[in-house]
Amino acid sequence: MKNTRIKFNNLCVVLCGIVLCFVVLFAMSDMSLQTAFAYEDASLNFEENSLDTEALNIETYSTKGFEGYDLNKDENKYKLSNAKYIENSNYFRLNPKHAKGLASDNKIGTCTTIAMQMLLGYHNYFSDRRLIPKFKEDGTKFLENAFGNISEHPYQDRRPVKDYGCADIGTADGLYRELLSLTNLQTIPAVKNAAVKFVEKYASSIKGNVSISAPIFSEKDARAEIDAGRPIILGFDGIKKGEIDNYHVVVAYGYGNYNGEAGFIVHYGYYKSDDKGYEYYWVPASWIGFCIKMSVNHEHKLRADKTNLNVNGEPIQTNCIECGYSLPSFGVFNFTVFYDQTGVFGLRHNNVDELYIPSSIHGKPTIQLGIFANNSNIVSVKLASEIENIGG
Repeated sequence: MKNTRIKFNNLCVVLCGIVLCFVVLFAMSDMSLQTAFAYEDASLNFEENSLDTEALNIETYSTKGFEGYDLNKDENKYKLSNAKYIENSNYFRLNPKHAKGLASDNKIGTCTTIAMQMLLGYHNYFSDRRLIPKFKEDGTKFLENAFGNISEHPYQDRRPVKDYGCADIGTADGLYRELLSLTNLQTIPAVKNAAVKFVEKYASSIKGNVSISAPIFSEKDARAEIDAGRPIILGFDGIKKGEIDNYHVVVAYGYGNYNGEAGFIVHYGYYKSDDKGYEYYWVPASWIGFCIKMSVNHEHKLRADKTNLNVNGEPIQTNCIECGYSLPSFGVFNFTVFYDQTGVFGLRHNNVDELYIPSSIHGKPTIQLGIFANNSNIVSVKLASEIENIGG
């Protein structure tokens, strides 16, 4: 009888061990949905070990209570100091098209996916036009028909677009829905992984140039991303914010101090109305607990489009001969306006082989050139007759 009891106890131990193994394996499998994918392509920079484990169990809620400060309002704008923006910050100021988060998509909100939609959209617009195809295989639009309209390029002066943004520079709802289909979670790691899957599937030819990671948040590192000209996704930490159920996620494209307090300048991912400009908000750095970084390693090879000329016979736009990026011809220059005249001082984009100096920029005459140094790619330069002075 004693031996029988011992055998029974041993059997229970074995069975418990088997059950425990299954529990551990299931937990690991479930965790893999929330941590980095096991791809071997190191260029995608998954940084599994750097993920903040708190973020794994936090899903994003809509914001409640104090939201920060709307910098469209003069009383707030003048309290901002030491501000620094990415070079192409006007992309976010103009309010690129993005989806409306619906409770039917996720009962706690989809702000993380919307932020990722905007970050992918930014890099597709400025970094490499091969990142997002216009259509999915079944005909679903990732980009609207108006996308890339040169007259609506963020280098052009114009007013921000209201509601859910400008289709000429943003992305269609199809991209948002595709990202949703790649994860049923709204955690930072899960949505980061969804973006990686998207790149693997739809931009495989350039995936080696794309890095997407969700490292532990550091205010210093986030500022460094912006200094390097890259927007960054930031996630609020509800505990730090003092609202335990608040985990909103935004895209930051600048930083600065508001009344002396350090913070970030962000697009909230909401709609823009006449009295509320969620595309230009300041939030305290003390709220932030999580982030997603993204970079695309591609240098545009620009060439003037001689098929699209203005009345003076000058090219209206310049195109990248590799990825299809296009910008107004004056967009290759850094310039300043003084005494109602325009001076052109160097190039914003150095990899230009045929350079056309326009007769005017934003309606101002181009009369003076600065020094064009370290631009060995230029093989020809055509000057407008109005130019009076070229620096030595």
